[in-house]
Amino acid sequence: MLINNRIDLRLLRSFIVLAKSTGYVKAAEILNLSQSALSQQMSDLTDALGQNIFEKIGRKSVLTSFGKNLLSQVEPIVGNLDEVLLTLRNNSNKAAGVLSIGATNTYLKALVIPACIDLFLTNPEIKITLKAGSAKNLIDDLNEGGIDIGILPDDYKTQNLQHQFLFREHFSVIGKIENLKKFPNKINLKMIEEVELALLNKNFLMRQKIDFQCKSDGVSLNARLEVSSMDDLIQIAKTGKVIVIGSPVACYGEQDLVSLEIEGNHLSRDATIYWRQGAHQTIAMKNFIQLVIEKANHF
Repeated sequence: MLINNRIDLRLLRSFIVLAKSTGYVKAAEILNLSQSALSQQMSDLTDALGQNIFEKIGRKSVLTSFGKNLLSQVEPIVGNLDEVLLTLRNNSNKAAGVLSIGATNTYLKALVIPACIDLFLTNPEIKITLKAGSAKNLIDDLNEGGIDIGILPDDYKTQNLQHQFLFREHFSVIGKIENLKKFPNKINLKMIEEVELALLNKNFLMRQKIDFQCKSDGVSLNARLEVSSMDDLIQIAKTGKVIVIGSPVACYGEQDLVSLEIEGNHLSRDATIYWRQGAHQTIAMKNFIQLVIEKANHF
């Protein structure tokens, strides 16, 4: 749609959503439009610009070179405009609008929720949506614009995402004090080879790293329980019947549990904060990132 030879901002907003999503079905759902209406908008935008912004490769529509350049140029401009208008409407310099954050379960509880509480207590106009998910699903959500920020292990660098290191955690034996008092402060896998353990299942990258370290060290662990979340491991550790191997961050604040770092070249991961390359960083995003960095200093 053209207004006095100018492009309607609605076309650009729809273009940004479509360019970041998996296709017309998902984008139309986000925009609350019919697929035919969205298709017409993209046709109008193409006509207005005089160049194709999408092209068909097989059955999938992808951005042309011109479309990629358009996205990189207009997304931060439209994002900045929307934030300015929202700030003026609320007559405040504080963060406003909706901030969508995703994190793996462990980091959600230890980092994200405390940072969110601090953020909305000092910024009454902001609304926050939180999502827990696997690292792979969160990366997909970031690339598609489903979330603004993701906090997860640093195993998924892509050219579409920016990232910042938060802290390094070393996989640890976790249990009650009386269960771990027989071990030194630092241990290796050989020392716990005969101990009955609970571990994450083999779908988790953490477990794959543990198995790789076992193979390197010639160790065969006595895994009696395999579970599908760190929460389950922590609940098992709290029974005092079985010790677990997992993230020491997961037991942060659990007064009944202690953790002992396990030595091994493959037994660590970096907690990392991600956001989309080129996306406009709102005041809320900047404030949240700063709060998370401050809280990460405790680990």
